[in-house]
Amino acid sequence: MNFKGKTVLVTGSSRHTGLGIARIFLNAGATVGINSGNPENVSKAIRDLKEEGFNNTFPAIGDISKENDVRAIIKKTIDLTGRLDVLINNACHLGVGFDIMSTTAEFWDEVMGVNARGVFLCSKYAALEMMKSGPGAIVNISSTCATRALRKRAAYCASKGAVDSFTKAMAIEVAAHGIRVNAIALGYMRTSRWETLSENAVERRRLNVPLGKESDYDDVGELAMFLSSEKSRNITGEIFTLDGGVAAQQYPIDCEV
Repeated sequence: MNFKGKTVLVTGSSRHTGLGIARIFLNAGATVGINSGNPENVSKAIRDLKEEGFNNTFPAIGDISKENDVRAIIKKTIDLTGRLDVLINNACHLGVGFDIMSTTAEFWDEVMGVNARGVFLCSKYAALEMMKSGPGAIVNISSTCATRALRKRAAYCASKGAVDSFTKAMAIEVAAHGIRVNAIALGYMRTSRWETLSENAVERRRLNVPLGKESDYDDVGELAMFLSSEKSRNITGEIFTLDGGVAAQQYPIDCEV
């Protein structure tokens, strides 16, 4: 797929999955905005990408949970490149560590601020620009936790449920403008966080995956690129599960009786 002449903004793209998604679009010729609320992380990501031969990036620094920051990010994108063709809402608060009774209202708002409010703000202001210049695509990175809960992550699960519902609601509202909105629901993702796991823990996780392997950055990036391309021109309002078959099963293989 060719994205030469296209501008792509990937939120939360200074590391992990977001950076992997950015690389996929850069390989396809796109100009990519690298976003984080941490300027040092953005600078490092852009330096590393330049060392890999990718010069068509720009910093998109800001906290996506803050409306003024989002407006500034979108304005900078237009000022620098003249257009915004694709938004990948990848930035995520993992919301780890508290059961519901221990979750404070402040922590709940913090998780929702990034995962739900951030998706809303970025999508709104990106779509306003896309409406001016022509067709566009928005891809929201969701999670299978939207429908299959994890313990001690209620705020995260609820936020991803909000992302799924928002994806469908926005899709029908902006369709007349040629803007498509879809989501990718992730299961196990291989990130640097896996390096802290024991070999046994990694193998136990993989037992839960019918295809035998967790998803990686390329898996997500390639699907995000497909959903942003002309090849998916008549697809909108859909949630695509990317989890190696985990959500299709009732029990993992070592629990079946």
